[in-house]
Amino acid sequence: MGGAIRQWLGDFTALEAAWFVGVALAPLCIHLVWGGVDAWPVGAIGSATAGGVIGLWLVLSSRRRRRLRRHDKAMRRCEYMIYRIRLLVKLLPCRTEAETLAALHEMRNCYIEAIRLVDEMGDDDDYMLGDSLRGGLAKIDELYDIQTGSLRRTEANAADFAAAMRALGRESDGALRGR
Repeated sequence: MGGAIRQWLGDFTALEAAWFVGVALAPLCIHLVWGGVDAWPVGAIGSATAGGVIGLWLVLSSRRRRRLRRHDKAMRRCEYMIYRIRLLVKLLPCRTEAETLAALHEMRNCYIEAIRLVDEMGDDDDYMLGDSLRGGLAKIDELYDIQTGSLRRTEANAADFAAAMRALGRESDGALRGR
């Protein structure tokens, strides 16, 4: 029952709730200050009207606000993934072949998650970001293929690769550690 009410009313932030209370109580407070106790019925009617209008607006706009919050959350996560990719790119020259392969694998995972987030957002404004990420993923796939060929030629130890993946917070198969 509580979930249905919350979904119908929307998930209001503290700022929205404070704004609602402030706007709803403003007419009552103004009439009490200017007209005294005798003006409270007019102030109460004004407060009820203002509260009803603001409440109706908040309820009707809750779906849009929820969608904007999801979009912002996905965009923040996407920005984090891009930051992580940049960090891994900066660290590539200082790694062994197995660590380089693990870093490329982690970059692929970051690109895939960022692309998934951009696709979930589904905005026409983000299509350039998605295309750019797909291009970056294609380049990383090429580098990954080159590095795996190089790693096979040198017969590097699989344990080095697994240790490098663990250092990046992943299992040797690429899955997040702890899941």
